[in-house]
Amino acid sequence: MLSSTLSQTTALGFAIQPATSERRWVDQVAAIFAALMVVVGMYWGGDVAARYMSTSFNYVFGGLLMALGFPDGSETAPDPNFLQAARVNAEFFAYQYGGVVIILLALGLASGRMSFTKLGITRGKYRLSELLSIGIVAGAVASIASTVIFAGKELFPLGDDTPFWWMIGRVDWDLDLWIFMAVGSYALVPLLEEFAYRGGMLGNLARAFAPGAAILGVGILFAVMHSQYWSIGPIGIITLFGVLYSGVIFGYVFLRTGSLLPAIIAHAMINVPVALEYEWLRVGFILAVMLVARKQIGEAFMRICRSFITVDTLRLALLGSLIYVGYWMVTSQFELDRKVIEVSVVIAGIALTLIARYTKPSPDSPQ
Repeated sequence: MLSSTLSQTTALGFAIQPATSERRWVDQVAAIFAALMVVVGMYWGGDVAARYMSTSFNYVFGGLLMALGFPDGSETAPDPNFLQAARVNAEFFAYQYGGVVIILLALGLASGRMSFTKLGITRGKYRLSELLSIGIVAGAVASIASTVIFAGKELFPLGDDTPFWWMIGRVDWDLDLWIFMAVGSYALVPLLEEFAYRGGMLGNLARAFAPGAAILGVGILFAVMHSQYWSIGPIGIITLFGVLYSGVIFGYVFLRTGSLLPAIIAHAMINVPVALEYEWLRVGFILAVMLVARKQIGEAFMRICRSFITVDTLRLALLGSLIYVGYWMVTSQFELDRKVIEVSVVIAGIALTLIARYTKPSPDSPQ
């Protein structure tokens, strides 16, 4: 079942790819701004959460770290309450990704492409069992990075761990912790992040850029947005590259199938925490899956690598660099409030999307 499903997938082209008539500068600039608008939606949702949430997000998680930093007790350190943290996390996500939904609705109206299918909320031409098989294989391949990182930091001095994983390593893995991790790691987060990054960002970029360029661009943005791993130490740098690698895998299976489900499954598999003494089980599973699907994985790897080598990759790098340089020049020369920049991005994104929509060349016009 697994091998036949992957063989079928490898024989097909990308389910989401740009039409020739859409590879114009205006479409590609509009697609980049559409991806940035999704980021703005996350920030706006987070700002609303900070203002209206009944409990402070930073207070609860700061309290967790403080409690675990003083295991013998402290007058200022509350008891670690993972159920409260799970509720606060879920409420924060509701606001944050609510902002993403609003942005995607605005983009859908402006582009005339508002549908669940365009966001990957579909099984496409596949049976659920096939999507599950593809997701498991992708999750096994993507898990290589996190497995190497977790094993490596026990064998070599890679610097301080991130606060989150430092915290997880100091507590008993009881039901409260698993509920907290379900919300903040392996259950809810894959759904939300894949909806935003692959369905929202990658879905827009892939309709204006070649698949490999879009996968790589969103993969880099996905890594950069995981600020909890920012560190100049070895473990931070290695982890960011691991996030980039995983993001490329998620993006590939999304564009190949047109469905978010395999990417969500793969993402969830990576995020499930495994104690170091049981890490060999994960390693054994990865090796078993890769052995069964070795031919299909090899073909997919070559396809991914070849897909990066396109003119669109250079175009995306050039356009992204120009936008970043413009942002740097504006922020360094003028003391602009962050909101002004974000509103400007949204206005520019909607305007460019409308221009691209209403200036489509006819099928017979020269490209």
